[in-house]
Amino acid sequence: MGNLSELVGIPYLINGSTEQGCDCWGLVQLYYIKYKNIQLPNFAGVYKNPQIVADIEEKQLVTGDIILLREFGDSLHCGLFVHRDIMLNSQAPQGSHLARITSPKWHGRVLAYLRVNHGI
Repeated sequence: MGNLSELVGIPYLINGSTEQGCDCWGLVQLYYIKYKNIQLPNFAGVYKNPQIVADIEEKQLVTGDIILLREFGDSLHCGLFVHRDIMLNSQAPQGSHLARITSPKWHGRVLAYLRVNHGI
């Protein structure tokens, strides 16, 4: 799992993006700045901006790719792909943790798989 294992157990904090606390997008931002030296913008519009991310197919996933998930009927959650059907994500109350994309909670809720354009 590499560097992602160091991000397990961070407390949940709305709008947080540090090791002291983060929400789901903050966890993605933290990973990219800490391990890829890429500063991602705040949440708004990132998923639809082809200058920042590219849609990929499930079979193309590599560790660190973003998984966009539907929650409450909208694209309100994201996580980082780890391997096979495992993602790292952050939610209240447990904070950052590993979860199966195929679990009853997330099965059928994947909206997109995204790869950050490393040239941003």
